[in-house]
Amino acid sequence: MVPGHRFIDIGRYHRNLKNAEEYVLRLFQQRDPSAYLPKVREQVLREGEGKNRFEVSFRAAVQEARETGTAESLWSYLNGGDPYFTFTMGIAGGAEGASMKVGFAGQELTLAAPMRQMSIETELTQDILDHRRIASEFSIQEHDHYRTTAMHYRSYLLSACALVEAFLNRCVLLELHKGRRSTVLDELQRPCSVERRFELWLQEFAGEPLSAINSGVEWDHFQELRRNRNSLMHATQSMLGIGLKDAARQLNLVRHGGGGLVNLLRKTQGLPPVHFAERLETAPQTQFCSEQGRGQAERRDQPSEESSNELPSEDKG
Repeated sequence: MVPGHRFIDIGRYHRNLKNAEEYVLRLFQQRDPSAYLPKVREQVLREGEGKNRFEVSFRAAVQEARETGTAESLWSYLNGGDPYFTFTMGIAGGAEGASMKVGFAGQELTLAAPMRQMSIETELTQDILDHRRIASEFSIQEHDHYRTTAMHYRSYLLSACALVEAFLNRCVLLELHKGRRSTVLDELQRPCSVERRFELWLQEFAGEPLSAINSGVEWDHFQELRRNRNSLMHATQSMLGIGLKDAARQLNLVRHGGGGLVNLLRKTQGLPPVHFAERLETAPQTQFCSEQGRGQAERRDQPSEESSNELPSEDKG
């Protein structure tokens, strides 16, 4: 990276150590409700035999949770009966010429190699995290006039809103694939306003009104993401601009407005948080670093290593 003052700082970890241990402990307790930290810190969860054997150590799961916000393989194993999200394999082919066909819930995709295919939630989640990181890394004074930061900030907005839509669509797709039909499912397949879409989805999949989700920070931050995305998508202005201090704050909106909103919707269904949304809900926080402050980030409401116990936070360790 070129030298110079960097205006947007980003943390290294998704979770601090204390929070990561508490998170993995809750997963271990799904198999052993009596588990407690001193007991499990050196444990390895082993189940099954032969090809069906599953094994993960507590310490390895904690390290994964710190670095990614989730313990995906452990989560997927323990929640294998989830009605909408189960463990799925992606593929990438490097030999030119071969053609590969993949399918899911009645949909098919054929790609000529070299190719790559993953679940849309997995890809968009990683896109969002990478766009945030690169936007931060290139927010360097006198580098490229913040061109790279602006490009990745715009891509972040598009990906963040697309992810929430993908979550809503998956539920509809799977129910239709099972042969289920209703007037609400029919309407969900047609264009409608965002508020109407959430209203219909909540009615069909959670039996709840829109008021179950639209009065908190998750909805507010999603709406801000969506307004910024719409100003780009509909291109009603003749100029594009980015203020780095605003961008540093807006790069955090996906924590509540993306991952938090998805997990709130899961909660209305009586389902546990889903692993890709956990990654976003715990995404390392970004802060604006004033040049006058000699690189010190403006840290607001950043839980410390010792104090974090509710919403997961990162640390610099």
